[in-house]
Amino acid sequence: GNSMGGYGAMKTALKSPESFVAAAGLSSVADVDKFMKERAPELGKVIFGDEVPASEDLFALTTACESNPLRPRLYMIEGLGDFMLEENRRLAAHIKTLNYDFTYEEYEGIHDWAFWDTYVQKVLSWMFD
Repeated sequence: GNSMGGYGAMKTALKSPESFVAAAGLSSVADVDKFMKERAPELGKVIFGDEVPASEDLFALTTACESNPLRPRLYMIEGLGDFMLEENRRLAAHIKTLNYDFTYEEYEGIHDWAFWDTYVQKVLSWMFD
């Protein structure tokens, strides 16, 4: 998935590891709490209330799923000019401390379809290797 879809793909795989062997996010909303508070506060309140619960947070979900032998492989790609670069770097650093088959890569690009169209090919190659 890309952008919010990257968040959704990773969240879904982490919440149902028995159903997903891998998940990938390009320019993901890595810190959904921060994103909702800064970019869509009213929408965030409607969806999550005052705080994003741990069951919807990628940091908490990766920690909770770490001990599951069925935990998914994870792959994240982020653009160096993306406005969410730092959040993705923080999530990647967090996942690297855990027991995951995890790949994180950065390339020139911003949060747009040109970036995603280019790098989805890497995701597909990784997914089907």
